[in-house]
Amino acid sequence: LRLEQVMGNVLLLCDKAVCRVLLAYFRGVPLEEMPFLEVPRSVITFERSHFGFKEDRIDAPGMKQCADSAADFQAYGGGGDT
Repeated sequence: LRLEQVMGNVLLLCDKAVCRVLLAYFRGVPLEEMPFLEVPRSVITFERSHFGFKEDRIDAPGMKQCADSAADFQAYGGGGDT
């Protein structure tokens, strides 16, 4: 993964699907389990360690709930006639 070759810090903003792929990669999760990974509503940090990567979470107060499905999107007022 080219991301591992970056010498400085990296900030990625991504949707849940991309986040699941990255979490599976850095956690060493098998591909079969990847679609079922929980994606927390927080900032996730990974720091290289002697045993792979150390994962940490930073909860962001006030982080808004987002739509997980089309039905949720409608419930949050999305997709209305404008």
